[in-house]
Amino acid sequence: MHKRIFPIIAVVLIVLQVALILLSWLLAAAFPLEGFNSLLSGEGVRWAIGHFTDHVSVPLLSWILLASMAIGCLRRSGLGNVFFVIVTCRKKRSQLTYRERFAFQITFILFVIFIIILFLLTCIPQAVMLSATGKLWNSTFLSGFIPLLSIALCIFSLVYGYFSGKTPSLDMMFRSLYAGIVSAAPIIVLYMMAAELYFCILFVFV
Repeated sequence: MHKRIFPIIAVVLIVLQVALILLSWLLAAAFPLEGFNSLLSGEGVRWAIGHFTDHVSVPLLSWILLASMAIGCLRRSGLGNVFFVIVTCRKKRSQLTYRERFAFQITFILFVIFIIILFLLTCIPQAVMLSATGKLWNSTFLSGFIPLLSIALCIFSLVYGYFSGKTPSLDMMFRSLYAGIVSAAPIIVLYMMAAELYFCILFVFV
């Protein structure tokens, strides 16, 4: 189903982009004193081409890439499924192999260490990841939470995959890092199209 949805969304975004370009030209010609900017003018063309990289290279793109890496690692290593089984399905716990249980125990130890480190970096007085006022709000921790969480999930997944035998080799571990990005490629393309449309709307009307 998603294979059909993504192309449809892409076509809709392209149509909206073309419609916005024509609308900006009509508004700028019909109401020259209202402050509308035409994307077909010399200024509009220079702006669209010169700022395209700035439009798509916002933090959201980095978050999408890092989150897709983490999701890909979780799927490839099988850690997500094992965690679901251990937490929710008591009947299926006995079906886990010794290596899977051992790998999960090691991963859980790493998780506890990770939580302790986060506590030391954020909850003690004058912690290094707090803001200048000593609060979590507007702190380094909040601004880097998604990258930090994504990297931690990648590490947990790689460790679990190695000890469980799901990703035992360096090559398989590296593949698991970009497997999620491959799966998220349609979302990245749609994001770039949507980001350009958004900034073009701001250019025309703001």
